[in-house]
Amino acid sequence: MKRIFALGLSLLMLLFLTACQQTADSNRTEQSGAAQSADSIQDPADASAAADPADSSLLSIGELSDSGAVSSSPAPSQPEPEEQRAPRTFGCSMPADATLTEAAVAEELRAYLEGIGDSLILAEPAPDAEAQKNQLKELSGQKVDAIFVCPVDGAGLEDALQTLSDQDLPVFGFGEWDAAPNGVVAIIRSDEYNAGYVCGIDLAERCPNGGDVLVLEQTFSGAMMERAQGFMDAAEESGVELVIADELEANGDPDAAAKLVKDALKENPGLVAIFSTSDADAAGALQAVNNSNCLVYSADGSPELKAQLGKSQLAGLGAQSPMGIAQALADSANQHLDGEAVPEEDTVGTFLITAENGKEYGTDCWQ
Repeated sequence: MKRIFALGLSLLMLLFLTACQQTADSNRTEQSGAAQSADSIQDPADASAAADPADSSLLSIGELSDSGAVSSSPAPSQPEPEEQRAPRTFGCSMPADATLTEAAVAEELRAYLEGIGDSLILAEPAPDAEAQKNQLKELSGQKVDAIFVCPVDGAGLEDALQTLSDQDLPVFGFGEWDAAPNGVVAIIRSDEYNAGYVCGIDLAERCPNGGDVLVLEQTFSGAMMERAQGFMDAAEESGVELVIADELEANGDPDAAAKLVKDALKENPGLVAIFSTSDADAAGALQAVNNSNCLVYSADGSPELKAQLGKSQLAGLGAQSPMGIAQALADSANQHLDGEAVPEEDTVGTFLITAENGKEYGTDCWQ
């Protein structure tokens, strides 16, 4: 009887162990299947790590590919864009006798501001400092956010500029200023000296044997005299025997400049070049040197003169950049109004334009 009982007990234990083993095997099978299912919907980050590193579309921001290039893939989530500021209105006051470059700056300033959603009130050109003072007063009454000033006489505007400063109306200057007066946040200048200098260097390269040179200058303008000085310094430093035969006073009238040059050529028919501090005077010089070997240089870079490169005796232009000046003015004003610090003075570069590189700058607009 005991033997039968023991045999039955053993049989029950065997059945129990077999059932446990089957349950464990079933659990392992289910876990394995779940793992395989999870692998089939892998997290994108894990997929990125497993992908070919050369596939930059799967790289995280800033991660390097095998080639060393930084991925430009978009971030998983982009921050909300900043709220755009309200459009601003600016005023601008100019002298009646503004140079070609200064007048171009005003037009480029209007175009640039309108392009970024702002606007410009451009006052009628002022004939004298008193008229310009009245303009500034009128512009301040039109609730402008800031004023751009190219002065008739910077020193003569000091009282008016101080008044604007007391009203917390910022002023940004361009054109000719002896110094930055109180009430002017920043002045944007052009590198006038270099505009003449690059012309002198180019002349030395074109005329290695040297020769006599005529300079047409405007002594009433500090900017024009900087251009003339740059040209003469370059001629002297070049090592080429370029002799400044004469310096004649011009006034921006092409016909008057043509007469000056014709008379100079009669006295010195061997002139190798003429440097003019303005495109208007250079246009007159080109009329006078027609069908001769005398080269002409100028230091504005207007569309009209650029069109003469390669078609006349015009050899080169020490080009100003009204577009660059306008953008620097607008950016400086907007940054200041946004609470950012801006330099009190900034200089926009000048450069040489010749027939060789003229196509890069076009003849239908300034640069």
